Amino acid sequence: MQAARRPHMSASTSIPRTPLVRKHIRTHTPPMHKARTKPPKHTAQRTPHPRIALLALTAVTAAAVAAIALALQHLGAMDIPGCGDGSPCADLARSKWGTIPGIGLSTAALGAAYFTAMTAAWLVWGIFRPPTGRPLLALTAVGGVASAAFLIAMLTEGKLCKYCLASHLANFVFVAAAWLSVRGAPVVRAPLQQLSAAACLTIAIAAGALTIESSAQSRATQKHEAQLAESVKNLTTPQQPDAVPTPVQARPTQPVPETTPQAQPAPETPMPSLPSREPLTGRFPSAPMPAPIRIVMFTDYQCPDCRILEQQLEHVKKTYPGVSASIRFYPFSTTCNSRVTENLHPDACFAASAALAVGTLGGADAFWDIHAWLFERKGSFTAPLLTQKVTSMGLDANAIVSIVNAQSNFGEIRSDIALGNDLGLRYTPMIFINGVELKGFTAPNALIRAVDALAKTSPAPATTDKDRPPLAAERYIADWREARAATMPERFARRWLGDAAAPTSIVLVGDYMEPGTFEVDAELRALAAQPGARFRYNFIQVPMNQDCNPQISFTKFPKTCTAARAAEAAFRVGGADGFWRMHEWLMNNRDILTDELLVDGAPAIQFDAAVLTEAMKGQPVADDLNEDALGVLSLGVTSLPTIYINNKPAVSWKVGNDSILPRLIGEAQKP
Repeated sequence: MQAARRPHMSASTSIPRTPLVRKHIRTHTPPMHKARTKPPKHTAQRTPHPRIALLALTAVTAAAVAAIALALQHLGAMDIPGCGDGSPCADLARSKWGTIPGIGLSTAALGAAYFTAMTAAWLVWGIFRPPTGRPLLALTAVGGVASAAFLIAMLTEGKLCKYCLASHLANFVFVAAAWLSVRGAPVVRAPLQQLSAAACLTIAIAAGALTIESSAQSRATQKHEAQLAESVKNLTTPQQPDAVPTPVQARPTQPVPETTPQAQPAPETPMPSLPSREPLTGRFPSAPMPAPIRIVMFTDYQCPDCRILEQQLEHVKKTYPGVSASIRFYPFSTTCNSRVTENLHPDACFAASAALAVGTLGGADAFWDIHAWLFERKGSFTAPLLTQKVTSMGLDANAIVSIVNAQSNFGEIRSDIALGNDLGLRYTPMIFINGVELKGFTAPNALIRAVDALAKTSPAPATTDKDRPPLAAERYIADWREARAATMPERFARRWLGDAAAPTSIVLVGDYMEPGTFEVDAELRALAAQPGARFRYNFIQVPMNQDCNPQISFTKFPKTCTAARAAEAAFRVGGADGFWRMHEWLMNNRDILTDELLVDGAPAIQFDAAVLTEAMKGQPVADDLNEDALGVLSLGVTSLPTIYINNKPAVSWKVGNDSILPRLIGEAQKP
């Protein structure tokens, strides 16, 4: 059997063997799968994800807006809701976290500078010129760490400022979105100009803010020193020349740094000193009566300024053992204080009740012990901690705890609050020395300096019988009388209601939708309509809506832009008479105002609806609103309504439910 034979191939049909072909390919042609692994030198890079990059820009812009609003609030150039005296925002601003150590720049201003710079940097390199470089991303991470640190500080202090919270949470979104937007894209390593540009812009803005803040702080310091000097003058002016002076002996102590107050001219008219319902006394006096120096302090255990003044009070008590110091409670908490609208200091009522309970059962010494303990704890404590403390003092803990929660105890605190309201209290601490209010208490060592000055006059020991400070109305009138006249912008005198040559001028700064503005305006127009009225009245509007007021960064009254534009358009179309016709119509229809209602109502007040509507849309009206807002900012207005009588700001126009406007105007019309 023959083996199978391979088919014969002629030389003309033979082909090279396969190994030679593979060798030829391997030698002369690079494999295609390897060619794809090496990019050409000029390959277009992927850009950051546009939607996520836009989210990053939106977040950092929101953080910048919140920080700028806080910075303006601290400067007194803006009054944002929930950030007034006693609020967590104000408390944090006064705490160690509110200022950059060694620089003096406020934390809010630094945050505003950083977020503004990062907004600009991300707009350039994150949106228009991607991809973003590693240095800029690293800077966002540093900002995120700083935000985390400040949030921890807020939690530690127990002060949750909603604007701080919004700013830092927005920053977290920015950091996350910034990094996610370049995920998967080649990240540029080289351009350090991104980092340097953002850092330089931050420094430049911060330097400008520091200059502005330093100037504002200097003015505030001068104001407080002048107030303190006036208080010291009232204290040291002899009230009874025939009294036999008794020296007040000072106990040796460490010297306290002092700033000599500058002499200020006395007010033209003496401060009224009408008696209150009863002499001013406090709870648990530290020394018996009669005493040469008697101090009554209205306080709040969660108030930072109160804690500072408490330290000064302790120094005074140690230096002058004969000083009789006593306390009244005024917690800024809705738990026991119906006059406050926000629960600024949630534990303050319970802290006051605990102090009152310990003082009631343990006497004055026990009170001052728990008083200091509560300030050390910033007014916050638990039932076990209080039990441990009072037990160490030798008191019945169960009895104390039961009294703390008793309604009768809270009733006593409310009586202190009512007394503070009668005296015109607007903030804590409010301090009286021998019946004279200590103003300018934020000046360095103000209480110590005032007591030292009084002690040098060797006041005679006395009871509180003659310590009768003015009531709220007299205090507000005195505050207006002593206020410095402001330089009003010329445009604020362009449309007076009443005799333009009247000797007394009244300027109301407000918003058509703000309830207090409505009340004040109604009363002023009614007074102006009375026969023989000898004052002129002007209304300057500051709409609390960022759509028509570029000087603010929030919106409080959504409908106010319609009213604001209508009033300015009416002035443009109909002059001063047209403005006041529209003004009255807007005030009467403020609750139901709509664009349609304005068009329908225009003919009734002698306006062509089409002409008025066209004027409302024009740039001149927008410019007028902006100019008025800038003028108000130049005056330092921080709340609405604000009333200027003869260019002097009136601290308040109302005591309880009673208006004191007629009395303020009468005071202004005196020779």
